[in-house]
Amino acid sequence: MKKLGKYSMGLGDRFGHQGHAQLKAITEAGNKNVEITPVWNKSNREHMIIGTQPSDVRKEADSVTRAAGFKMPYFVDADHINLETVDKFISSSDFFTIDVASYIGKRAGDSVISALKGEPQVISWRCSRECTIDVTGPVTGGNLSLIYSLTGTPAEPETDGSILFIEEVGEYYYHLDRMLTSLRLTGKLTNLAALVVGGMEKMTQGSVPYNRSIEEIVLDIVGHYSYPVVFNYPAGHISDNRAMFIGRQALLTQFGRSASLTYI
Repeated sequence: MKKLGKYSMGLGDRFGHQGHAQLKAITEAGNKNVEITPVWNKSNREHMIIGTQPSDVRKEADSVTRAAGFKMPYFVDADHINLETVDKFISSSDFFTIDVASYIGKRAGDSVISALKGEPQVISWRCSRECTIDVTGPVTGGNLSLIYSLTGTPAEPETDGSILFIEEVGEYYYHLDRMLTSLRLTGKLTNLAALVVGGMEKMTQGSVPYNRSIEEIVLDIVGHYSYPVVFNYPAGHISDNRAMFIGRQALLTQFGRSASLTYI
């Protein structure tokens, strides 16, 4: 988990020429016993106007701190991004500042409103395969890349007996295979109550066709376990993104292709 110091300062170097001077000011403050954590940032709009990339901000932050021998923590913030623009910031950013301007005046989804009121809705959807399921367990999970990267850390999710939800965006099919295989080898997929697969958005084959669908990849890795696996859950980096209660007990049922998740 990233932790900012007590004092932090956003460094908006629009044209990428002020990093050394900005860091010098941070250093001078430190010499006066005022420790400030520098956070370089640049919005998607500014990148588009100037013609730069998010990776350029990371390169600048790394180069000026290295040149100055700066040993304190520093970060890069993806400034004013949204679901449509976040992908290109992921690999080079530590924090993500969400731009809510496009949502002003728009009504939140019913599931979000109900969740904020403490009255979670029953989530119903159509599965890709027919099955009969009736299981309970605490809901956990989220973005697969994040679950994978947290393995072995104090923040890794506890999955035994849980209804594990996974979703992903912008990954190669073989990355999906690799991450799930790693989780299986660490035992994170062994004792689930169920595996629920949500949105798999903007997934790509890569330069060499992988020749397996997402469902085939998932089932090849976990299909030998006794717990149920359901697909098409309406949550993730998709337009129909339902609110979820992580850590809350839920009942997962499916009859035919009709499935539902009910918090209890």
